[in-house]
Amino acid sequence: AMFRQLGCPTIFLTLSAAETKWSELIVILTQVLENKVITLEEAENLSYEKRCDLIRKDPVACVRYFEHRLKYLWEILLVPCGPFEGNGLEDKYIRIEFQFRGSPHIHVFIWLKHAPKYDKNNPKSIEQCIEFIDKLTSVNAKPTEELMNVQRHKHSLLVKNM
Repeated sequence: AMFRQLGCPTIFLTLSAAETKWSELIVILTQVLENKVITLEEAENLSYEKRCDLIRKDPVACVRYFEHRLKYLWEILLVPCGPFEGNGLEDKYIRIEFQFRGSPHIHVFIWLKHAPKYDKNNPKSIEQCIEFIDKLTSVNAKPTEELMNVQRHKHSLLVKNM
């Protein structure tokens, strides 16, 4: 219904939790589960297995932390002088899913005000869309290995067979 009323969304986002990479979360989990205070540096130096163990022991805290990060992201996105400056939020649709391992994963359709509409038969429309995309995005010319590892989206066999 939203597509019929609002048209094609301006932006589509997929965001997944990266609990093992969130040192702040590991600090919180260590304090809650083991009654031990550690620094961010100590959290970063914990083994992958230890991080996974902490995450498995308190999935509720992990989901709440993900929710906290999302709320902060929305605050950044919706501030008048934020990344959508001049193109305020018209509407949004959010779907939250939980991956096999229990981690939250969201898909978001965002409709922005005054965003150009793509028309493949109109060169001016194409040019406006390119300018708009360039305004909203940036690229790191030398991405790190860690960054590349979190930028790959994989589908399960189930999705491939649909």
